[in-house]
Amino acid sequence: MCGAVSAADTSQGGDSPPAMVTRDYRDTIKLQLNSQILNPAYKNSLLGSASGWNEYAARYADLFAFSATNPDSVSQNTWNQVSQNLVNIASSTGLSKDYQGFSMESMTAWALEAARRGLWKPSSSMLKQLTTIYMQATTKYGVTCCHHTCGNPQFNQWVVKQASLMPGMSKAMVQQFASVMASSVGMNLNVQGSSSTGTSSGQGQSQTGKGTSSVGDSPSTSSSASASQAASQSSDSSNAGSSSNGKASEISVKSSSSSSQSSGVPVAAIIGVLALLGLLGVGYFKGRS
Repeated sequence: MCGAVSAADTSQGGDSPPAMVTRDYRDTIKLQLNSQILNPAYKNSLLGSASGWNEYAARYADLFAFSATNPDSVSQNTWNQVSQNLVNIASSTGLSKDYQGFSMESMTAWALEAARRGLWKPSSSMLKQLTTIYMQATTKYGVTCCHHTCGNPQFNQWVVKQASLMPGMSKAMVQQFASVMASSVGMNLNVQGSSSTGTSSGQGQSQTGKGTSSVGDSPSTSSSASASQAASQSSDSSNAGSSSNGKASEISVKSSSSSSQSSGVPVAAIIGVLALLGLLGVGYFKGRS
C-alpha cells in the first residue's frame, strides 16, 4: 500500500519520498529480543510488580508463537539465550512471591514445549534446570492454569517422563508434582518407577485450588498425604453413593404416596363446586316459580 501511495505521488509530480525502513520477521524477533526480553531496563521495570510479571511472560508466549508458526524464525541460540535468562531470573528473585511462581511456570513451559515439539534442542543441563524450576514452582504455589500448562496433558506427561529419566532428579519431587496436577486439575500423570500417580482423574475439578499451600510447605509428606486423602475421598464417595441410592428410593416411595393423596384433593374440590352450583340452581328455579 505504501508503495502504491509513493508511486501515485511521484506520478503527479511530487518528490520521491525517502526510502522506508521495513523489517522481516527475523528483524522483528531480534528487535523484541534485544529491546524487551533481554533488555535489563525493560525487564527490571516489569519484574517489580505482579502485572509486570504477567506482561513479561507474554513476551515468551509471543516468541513461541513465532517459532511454532515459522520454525526457522527463532534460532537455537535465541532459545538458549531466553532460557538462560529464565534460569537467571529464578535464581536472582528466588520466586518468593506466588505471582512470580505462576509467571515462571508459564514462561518455562513455553521453552519446554518448544523442546517437546522439536523446535529447540536444549542441552541436558538446560533441560534439567527448566524442568526443575517448572516443577518446583508448581508444587510450591500450585498450578497456573494456562492452555499450555494445565490444559496440556501431553506436555505434562512429557515433562514427567523426561524428569524421571534425568540423572540426579528427585523422584520425590516428580511424584509430588504429579500429585499436585492430579488433585488440582484431575490430570493423571504416569510416573515411571512409581506404583501410584496421585489422586484419580475423576476428582479433578472439585479439588481445584485445594492443598497447594500445604504441598509447598511440606514436600516430604505431600505425596503420602495426597494418596491417603485420595483413598478417604474415594471411600467417602462410595459410601455416599450407596446411601444416596437408599434415600432416592425412599423419596420415590414417599412421593408416590403423597401424589396419591394429593390426587384426592382436586376431586373433592370439584365435587364441592358441583354441589354449590346445584344449590344455586335449585334456588334460582324456586325463585322463578
